[in-house]
Order: sequence, then C-alpha cells, then structure tokens
Amino acid sequence: MQACYFKPAAELIAHKEIEKDHVFMSYLSNTSWLLGGKVYRVTLGLFSTVWMARYLGPEKFGVFSYALSLVMLFSVLISLGLEKLIVRELLNHPEQEVDTLGSALVLRMAGTLILFIAVPLTTLSIRPNDKMILILVLVFSIGFFFKVFDIIRYWFEAHVKAMYSSAIEIIAVSVSVALKIGLILVNAPLVAFAWAVVAESIVMAIGLLVIYRRQENKITSWSPKFKKIRYLLAESWPLILAGTLYTIYTRIDQIMLGEMVNQEAVGIYAAAVRLSDGWLFIPAVIATSLFPAMLKAKLKNRQLYLERTQYLFNLMAIIGIVVAIGVTLTAFPIIHVVFGPAYDQASWILMIHIWGGIFSTMSTVSYRYFLAEGLQKYSLYRGVTGVFTNLILNLLLIPIYGSMGAAIATVLSQITALYLFNATGRKTREAFRMQTKALFLSGAWATLKHINDLKT
Repeated sequence: MQACYFKPAAELIAHKEIEKDHVFMSYLSNTSWLLGGKVYRVTLGLFSTVWMARYLGPEKFGVFSYALSLVMLFSVLISLGLEKLIVRELLNHPEQEVDTLGSALVLRMAGTLILFIAVPLTTLSIRPNDKMILILVLVFSIGFFFKVFDIIRYWFEAHVKAMYSSAIEIIAVSVSVALKIGLILVNAPLVAFAWAVVAESIVMAIGLLVIYRRQENKITSWSPKFKKIRYLLAESWPLILAGTLYTIYTRIDQIMLGEMVNQEAVGIYAAAVRLSDGWLFIPAVIATSLFPAMLKAKLKNRQLYLERTQYLFNLMAIIGIVVAIGVTLTAFPIIHVVFGPAYDQASWILMIHIWGGIFSTMSTVSYRYFLAEGLQKYSLYRGVTGVFTNLILNLLLIPIYGSMGAAIATVLSQITALYLFNATGRKTREAFRMQTKALFLSGAWATLKHINDLKT
C-alpha cells in the first residue's frame, strides 16, 4: 500500500525534473543562437568592412563612415529603448501581446518619420554644399525604416525562439556582405555600398515578417492602444536618454573629425576603431553568462557576493590588459596587412584606442553591479559624464593632434566615466575599490585558480 502512495509522487517528481531540464535546454539553445548570430555578424561584418575600406581608400571610406555616424546619431528615435522593455511586457502580460506590439510599432513609425525629417535637415545645416553626404544619409535613412520590424525579433526572444530571428540575421548579413563583395569586384561607386547596407535591413524585415506569419501570426492583428503607447513611453524614457548618450559617445568623434579635419582622417580613424572595438562583445557575453552567479551569491551572503564580483572585475582586467598589450605590440603589422599601406597611420590610433578597452570590459561588470545594488541611475550619470568629457576633450585635442587627439579623448573619457566617476560617490566607491584592485592585477592568480567557482 505504501508503495502505491510513493510511486505516483516519484513519477511526478521525475516528470517535473524532465520538464525543468527541457525548459533549461530551451533557454540554453535560445542563448546559443543569440550568441552565434552575434559572433557571425561581427566576424563577417569586420571582414566586409576591411575589404570595403581597402577598396574605397581612406577618403571615400571616411565619407561613408561620416554619413553613417550622422544617421546613427538619430537611430535612437527608432529603437526608443524598447528592446528589453517589449520582451518584458510580452513575458509579464501575454494577454496584452497585440496591444504591446501594435503600440510599439506606432511609436517606432513615429520615430522613423522624425528621423526622415531630422537627418536631412541636420545634414543640410552642417554640410549645405556636400551632395554626396546628403545622398548617403538619405539612403541610410531608408534602411532604418525597415528596422521598425525588429519588433518581431523581440517577440521571438520572448517566446524563446531566437533561433528563427538569428537564422534570418545570418542570411541578411550574408546577403549584405555578398553584395559588398560583388560591388568591389565590379568597381561600383560609393553610393552602391550604402544600398548594400540597406539590403541587410530589408532582408531582415522580410524574413521576420515571413517567419512570423508562418508561426500563425498576423501583423494586421496588432492593436495599438493610446494608454499602452503612453505607458511604453513613460517606461522607456530613461532608456531613450541612455541610448542617446551612448550613441553620441560612440559616434561624435567621427563627426567632429569630419568637421574639424577632413574625411580622410575619419576613414583612418574609423578603420582603427573597427578593429579596436570588434572584440568587445566577448567580455559582454562572459559578464552576461556569469552575472547569475553574482546574484546567487548575493542571496547567500554579501561577502561571497563581493568576492565573486571581484573575481569578475579581475577577469575583465586581465582580458583587457592582455589584449591591449598584444595589439599595441602588433598594431603596425595588423593595420598594414589588414587594411593596406594607405591606412598605416591608423596603427598609432589603434595603439592608443585599444587601451580604453580595459575600462570598457570592466564596465560590463560595474553596470551589472549597479543593477544588483539598485544603483541604475548611476549608469545614466556616468553616461552623461562620458559624453561631456569626450566632447570637451575632442574640442581641445583634435585641432592639435587630429585623429590621434580623438583617440586620446576617447580613452581619457572612458577612464573618467567608467572608472574615476565611481570614486566620487559613497554608494559607488565600493565598485571603484574593486576596479582599482583589478587594475593592479593583485588578484589575478586567485581569479585564474577559482574561475570555475564563478560558474557555480
């Protein structure tokens, strides 16, 4: 009799364990597809950019990069910081799915309309006689219209079906790269390469719409609601501001170089930055993967939590310093082989710019530390600090040192915003102390010995 009572219970437990494993594997597969798509995009994107830069030469590549940076300054009007917010809403309120998607679509369409007006007007005001720049920004703006449909990508993420959107992204990137290679082979003009960039957004949008429809969904069923639109705006405005600051921070140096020096300087600088920043997704992925270990430790005791956070800071500092030293020692042959002799001057820029990566890698941990401690507002404050520091230093250094000055300004602003800023507040000083310890590599050996503990 006793066995009869325990057998169903055992079966129930086993069933729950199987279900639990199935859910875990679903999320693991989802994450793997997201990461795989990112790696493929970065790798192939870097390859195509290098080949295109070699073909166009520093001056034309500078015009291309300047125009793209100008449009990117307004890209936040389309993203509106809704990426994670949409996923959260779809997960927390699945019954409001059509309202959420419809309202987000209306917001992004409105942002696109503003972008179509603001970008040409801005271009005409700062470059009234440069027809090529105007044509390029108009073409790039068309591509951003199709990014409106990235909303469907967030639906796939919320439903743990990232494999579909990642597969479409791989196809879209491949099409764009193939077009660029074909254009190089036929000696195509500069504008054609802008259309190749737009092609990626078009293919991505079409693919998302087709797969979404095959999932027995219809975009025509989306139902925007004024109340939901207002709610999404209220929730996303800090993210919009943070996104604006980040975009300004990453693009303003190329625009200022174009205005204060020339387009060739922009091209050389853009080539160096492309290599310098191309690897930064790796520490971001590591921090994302190990962040749950930080939170798990925080639930047990604060000492363990701080210990694991310190290990993460140490790991990021080790990675950043090793990469910075390695690239500094090999910058000249790297630039010469990858981009060609026309870009040899970019070697000096790369040697300087790469050192900012140390503080960027550590910021992937400090950002998550702020989240764990409920200090999200400080991420915004240091963003403001970084933007204003970068602007001021660019104004001072670019007239004297040109592209080198822009690289110096970037590194100094990263040190100021991502490291020194944490020393100014009582609540953030703990992070500053951990960053300082990591920079001196005092815990490097202990980190390497206990790296497996971070995953438990």
